[in-house]
Amino acid sequence: LFDSNIWSNVPMGPPDIILGVAEAFRKDKNPKKVNLGVGAYRDDNNKPYVLPSVRQAEENIFKKCLNHEYAPIIGDANYCALIAKLGLGENSLAIKEKRNVTVQSISGTGALRVGFEFIAKHYGHAKEIWMPAPTWGNHPQICNTLGIVNKKYRYYDPRTLSFNLKGCCEDICVSITPYY
Repeated sequence: LFDSNIWSNVPMGPPDIILGVAEAFRKDKNPKKVNLGVGAYRDDNNKPYVLPSVRQAEENIFKKCLNHEYAPIIGDANYCALIAKLGLGENSLAIKEKRNVTVQSISGTGALRVGFEFIAKHYGHAKEIWMPAPTWGNHPQICNTLGIVNKKYRYYDPRTLSFNLKGCCEDICVSITPYY
């Protein structure tokens, strides 16, 4: 089991460009540098910073003395219902007409993996996913692993440092054909 050759058939994955930004940050000697890499809050001393609202949520959970049982396979039903309302809106027709399915996942990447795998298995005729440019480097890799073509739509405008509404709408409206 501890043979160093055990991993010899496993190729090294491509470097993550976001983590490369974090590495460049660590090497930068400028005292006014700002870490624009991984999306985590840090204080002025570059130490992890937990938002007071998160600390309060942790405290509330602790006070509930939860039993740590396994959640159902699709996650906590109350949580899923609240997340659906948050994402789709309180008066969403999709929710009212029961056309929405919400499941709880372990993480953003975990959710994408489960979702992409579902699409690959059940919608073989529509094996194409559109992702924002830029996106995390591991998201297209999940598509590649599942045999799903991943295409990009414009999301960020480096000139204005903001959302590229025009480019996004052009890419989505012109290029994406609904498959339902």
